[in-house]
Amino acid sequence: GAFDRYWVGTNRGVAAVDRSFQTWTPYRQPFGDSVRAVAMWHDSLLIATESGLAIGESAGFRPV
Repeated sequence: GAFDRYWVGTNRGVAAVDRSFQTWTPYRQPFGDSVRAVAMWHDSLLIATESGLAIGESAGFRPV
């Protein structure tokens, strides 16, 4: 969990889930086809895919 949400990596991107499991917000293909890892780094959310890394921002994810 990070930023008051759980983050779930899938083969279609990543989904943010609130702590009560009521609201699911999908982010499709942030960078690449499938999410390999989700990690926190210096107050940032990183998504690792087969194409590289993406960092979470307010509007979505951007490649690093």
